[in-house]
Order: sequence, then C-alpha cells, then structure tokens
Amino acid sequence: LMQRYGCSPSYPTPGQVVDRYPRFIQKLQSLGAEICVHSYHHIDLRTCALNTAVDELAAALKAFERHGIHSSGFRCPYLSWSPELIAALPPQWFEYSSNEAVTLAPFLPAVSDQDSGVFNTINQFYAPVSGDTIKSIPYQLENLIEIPLFVPDDLQLQDGLKFNQEQIAQFWMETLQRTHRSGELFTLLTHPELADRFAPAIETLLQSLADLTPRVWLARLCDISAWWREKSAFSAQFSSNPQGSLTISFQASPRAAILIRGISTPHSHPWYGPDHLLEAHSLTLPATIEKRPWLGV
Repeated sequence: LMQRYGCSPSYPTPGQVVDRYPRFIQKLQSLGAEICVHSYHHIDLRTCALNTAVDELAAALKAFERHGIHSSGFRCPYLSWSPELIAALPPQWFEYSSNEAVTLAPFLPAVSDQDSGVFNTINQFYAPVSGDTIKSIPYQLENLIEIPLFVPDDLQLQDGLKFNQEQIAQFWMETLQRTHRSGELFTLLTHPELADRFAPAIETLLQSLADLTPRVWLARLCDISAWWREKSAFSAQFSSNPQGSLTISFQASPRAAILIRGISTPHSHPWYGPDHLLEAHSLTLPATIEKRPWLGV
C-alpha cells in the first residue's frame, strides 16, 4: 500500500523479534522499510534501573548487527524515555530518537465523559504534551535529533474512543491539515500488526496528500534525521560592496530550497503565498533598498 504512494514506513522493532524472525525483518528492510531499535524486550524502560535500560538498548543493537539490520534511531516501548536515559547513551549508538508525544486533544471528544480505560491507560504511558504549547518539529536533544510524534495512536482511537474507520481517517486528515498549515511534522503512530484493519484509513490519508499545496514530503524517520543534520550545517554570509549594495551568499547543499519574500529579483519564481524560490545560492541587493533583510528558518 505505501509503495503505491511512493513512501516507506519506519518500524520500531524489538531486538527479540529480530532474533526470532530475522529473515522476515531482513525482507522488510530490503523492500525499503526502516527498522529502528525498540529496546530488546518490549518493556517499560522507566520501570528499570538506568543501567538496565541502557543494557536493553545495547542488546537490541547487537541483535540488529547479528542479522545485518541497519538502524540509526530508536523509539522506546510505550515511549518510556527519560532525559536521564538520553544523556546516558553513548553518542555513537543513535542519530535520532522519536519518543516525545504531542497531542491534539482539543480536537477529540471529552474522554473523561466516557468509560475509556484503554484510552487513559495508554495516554498515561505516552504522557503527551499539548500541541498548543509545543511545535511538532525536530530538535536537538543531547547528541540526538528528537522527532516528535502525534497521539492518540490507532489503538486509542479504535478501542478507546470507539472510532470507526471513517472517523479515524477524518481525524488523521484533520491532523494533517493542521500541521500542514503551521509547517509542522505529522508523525503518524500506528501498530503494524493491525495494518490490515487500518489500511483503508491510511489509504484515505495518503490520497488526501495530493490536494495539499505546497507538497508534503513523505519520509522515514531516518530520512528526516539525516536532513535535519544536513540542514543544521547551512549558513549565510553577507558582504557589503563599495557601491552600497549587499551580497548574501548561502552555503547549503544542492537540495536546499532558499525562499525569499518581499524582494524583487529576476532570479526567482513564485513558490507559495508571498514566498518566492531563489534559483541561485546568492543574492545581491542594490543600495536603493533601504530595509535590510531578515533571515527566517
């Protein structure tokens, strides 16, 4: 299903599962899926001593290595991360983590008015932060790139809120539209063992992407992490010319898109809204421009 829409999933997978079914996991990887570390046993790492939690992740890495599974990031079972665990990890182990949950609870019915032990129990594990107080964008966390994810997950929607497939698809599309409007990242959390059940809702979500402008990048977690590290090395240099003009030179990789706003230049074309896409990696502003530009990221 995902291949038909030109994308691949990221599967957090316990090391124990990799040891038990290595050929199946290898096949998923060969088809383009990312396999990321999900501890060795599927346990709540917050209930372990810190050194035990680190040992769980180390055992998972060894299982991946035994079977030729490449991994650059991890997600804790039940999102059971802590700042202390992140700080205790050797910097060479992982490039990213994806453990911080963001919720759009205001868009959901009042869970407290329902007999929903499933929803609340899972929510206590995830301990999500409100989307009204945090932006869902990657950020630096110790030596890692943290990639937030959205909850409620598929189990909470189906078993907790009793949503049918149409309601789940509608909720996911509303989440996508909101994050798209604000330029945020929509990391969808589903359980692969329920893929046959949720496939119609996922396909409805993927179909809705074609209607969005600007376009959406469908990416695995490892791809997002790699791009965020690449982008962090970008910079801009300013040089004033004797005639009073100003030249801005952008140091960025070829796949960077440099957007300008409110600047008239023949070396650009419309992109979206007031923004134009700069065709080169440098821009000279004549002395007649009184206002100097601001850079935004």
